[in-house]
Amino acid sequence: MAIARRAVGTVVEDTNISAGGTITFQKPAGTVSGDLLLAVYLGGDPGTGNLARAGWAQQVWSASGGACIALSFIAGGAEPTSYAFTNNSGSLVTCGVGFIVGYSGVDNTTPMDVTATTGSFSNTFSHLAPSITTVTNGAMLVGLVMTASAVTYSTIDMNMIATNAAAGTAWSGASGDLLLPTAGASGTTTFTASLKSAGPGAMLALRPAGGAAAVIPDLTMAPLGRAS
Repeated sequence: MAIARRAVGTVVEDTNISAGGTITFQKPAGTVSGDLLLAVYLGGDPGTGNLARAGWAQQVWSASGGACIALSFIAGGAEPTSYAFTNNSGSLVTCGVGFIVGYSGVDNTTPMDVTATTGSFSNTFSHLAPSITTVTNGAMLVGLVMTASAVTYSTIDMNMIATNAAAGTAWSGASGDLLLPTAGASGTTTFTASLKSAGPGAMLALRPAGGAAAVIPDLTMAPLGRAS
């Protein structure tokens, strides 16, 4: 079964999360049992493991003047309409962009194909999510970037999931996804920003249900083409 994006919950922007406080993300419409729910946070850095909810697993934390964080959960038969995540950092942080995106067709036992990759970019229009090398054909790539600047994103090497509605706040972020038909290196993904700035990036790879590790030839994969 091919992985497909089910839906994206309401995007939360520019929300302060007090120490010990929570931020709430809505469940994506149409979620069914077995869907992979990926909670994405792009904003001030609470530190690794410090944005949490029971039952959800942190899959990536990439920090450089802010943080890209993603946590995953396999939906059951009866899910709430929203999920609150607690800031355990001991200090206030601001979420530039946050949401939950749902995917069907993800392996429920091993939802991540490989360990997520992390990186950073400096004073550039090209905000980069790093390359990741998958081991299963048909993995879904999910790229994340954020910056402690007010920017908008005009083009992206993936299909846009969510971004700030408008610049003008302290934190900005964007995310996208793309199926990688053949296992191997994805190449870096570029999110083109309206202003030069710096920040962290991350890339995750979701494993398709029933997928088997592919034999990777000893060659360099071409970078992903730009989505239309």
